[in-house]
Amino acid sequence: MSKRKSRPRGSRTHTLPQNARNRVDEADALIEKKRYAEALEILNPLAAKYPDRPEILISQAMCYLYLGERRECLRASLKVLDIGENYDQEA
Repeated sequence: MSKRKSRPRGSRTHTLPQNARNRVDEADALIEKKRYAEALEILNPLAAKYPDRPEILISQAMCYLYLGERRECLRASLKVLDIGENYDQEA
């Protein structure tokens, strides 16, 4: 008998549609090229639509950090921490 790790009550597994995942990948490619403002143009609408996705928020935080926008970086980082405990990422 195998033991299954149970998720905290009220948590759920979240999925990101493929087109949104592709947009995150596009933004990450822009970040690698140090085109942070352009990456945010992609990430900000995604974050509004999918506010509980750590991969979006982490990329946002990185952009804000490199642009010197510390408050926005902190906001995005804290949100990742807030949702982190109840988040189960699918492989």
